[in-house]
Amino acid sequence: MALTKSEKSPIVRAAKIYEMTFGKFADGHLCVTKAMKNHLQKVWKIQGNCVVLYDRAPSHFRRLSLPEIHEFLCRLIIKPPLIFDYSDSSPPFPSTTILTTQLTADSPAAYISKRPALIVSSTSWTPDEDFSILLAALVEYEKLASNRHANLIVVVTGKGPQKSLYEKQILELDLTR
Repeated sequence: MALTKSEKSPIVRAAKIYEMTFGKFADGHLCVTKAMKNHLQKVWKIQGNCVVLYDRAPSHFRRLSLPEIHEFLCRLIIKPPLIFDYSDSSPPFPSTTILTTQLTADSPAAYISKRPALIVSSTSWTPDEDFSILLAALVEYEKLASNRHANLIVVVTGKGPQKSLYEKQILELDLTR
């Protein structure tokens, strides 16, 4: 609130007093940094369970290198309509995937020319995540895209109550790009 209103705003000051008074009685607290946890404990005198849940990926998460992308895509077998299967067998050469190619086991992997754009999205398939927004954007892209624009591959992960509803909608879309 203090970002959109002044720190001196009566509502901001009342909210701060309320949080400082009653926050101490909560059974647990979630923080996005250790600094926030320390601030709550020292300044706000919060005792008890205070857990840090970082709001970004850990440092060991990184972009895959081109050889790693090729190896992963070689192991990934796509079965219609929306199922992935992982195979342990090494690819025969030359090997080509939806994004990469490699002529021999000793040659470097390379991106294929005019490769599609890869979009990855996760969802819990719940009403609060309106997945129809992405579907509408894909339909609009289909209308506006020309031969100069990349085709798209959209990978969606997740489980939830509306998954089958959206799978039916996706299968009914007439998307060719």
